[in-house]
Amino acid sequence: MTFDPTARRSLVGIEPELMNDLHRIARQRQVSTQTLVNVWLQQRVDQMRATVAPAN
Repeated sequence: MTFDPTARRSLVGIEPELMNDLHRIARQRQVSTQTLVNVWLQQRVDQMRATVAPAN
């Protein structure tokens, strides 16, 4: 999976305790927290797209 660094970015509030967990997991996986969150969100969106019937 690749991310376009020129892509538009959005800010999203994340609960402090959740952010601490995300930082910890990202360090364990040796990736940035931003990359971890983006990969996980993309995976979840892909799963949701696969389970939602087309609106025709």
